[in-house]
This record gives sequence, structure tokens and C-alpha cells, in this order.
Amino acid sequence: MKLSKPTPAVFGAILSFAFTVAHAEDVVKLGFAGPLTGQNANLGKDVERGARMAIDDLNANPPVIGGKKVKIELQVEDDAGDPRQATQVAQRLVDAGVKGVVGHYNSGATIPASKIYASFEFRVGGFAVKGGREPSAEAP
Repeated sequence: MKLSKPTPAVFGAILSFAFTVAHAEDVVKLGFAGPLTGQNANLGKDVERGARMAIDDLNANPPVIGGKKVKIELQVEDDAGDPRQATQVAQRLVDAGVKGVVGHYNSGATIPASKIYASFEFRVGGFAVKGGREPSAEAP
């Protein structure tokens, strides 16, 4: 899949995360979590590129939060679509102070990572969750 423009979903998720910052900062850090290695790496890399394009578009005309122009930065993390790596990635993103996350790719990674994000009342926008269970269900 080749992306020529950021998808509306990615753009909307990034914009909503940026504008939910409690107080204005000069830089708003957002996270991306997805499979950049492993069997779904091609899909994860496409979505990462879309997120970067959306952020570049936003930063070209910086958003104003609380009367201050802000720059949006993206911290990219590879979860390889693996549940164990996904929880480590989630913790790294929370520890880094990102304000929201675009990701994870599959339910096997999303479900365990969502427990970490939920404990910090964190915003997460999934880009392609697969599987028959809701993210709030218990992981296997």
C-alpha cells in the first residue's frame, strides 16, 4: 500500500491528541506504536509514514494551543506486533511523556498495551485493530 497523502483517520487522531493537551507547551510529543519489523512491517511502516506526513502538514502551519503556537513531534516505537514488546513500547511512550498514541496494529498487541495506557488515562487511536475481541477483553 502506497500512501500519497495522510489518511483522514491518522490526521484526525493526531489533531485530536494535540488539542487535548491540558496546558500549552512549545512541543507536543505524540507516539506511534506499530510493527516496523516482523510479518506486518510493511503495513506498520506505511502507517508510520502517514503519521509523519500528517504531522509535517500540521507543523507547516503550527496549531495554536492556549494562545501559543506548538510544534508536534512523533516518537516512533516498534512493537513487531508482539504482545510482550507492545507492553514495553506502551511503557516507554508513557514514560517519555507523550500525550497520545497512534497504534497498535493488531489485537494481540493492542489489548495488553491498552492496559498500560488505561492506567495513565491515556488517549490511543488504533489504526487497524484485527480480531474478534474488544480491546478491553482479557489478553490470552
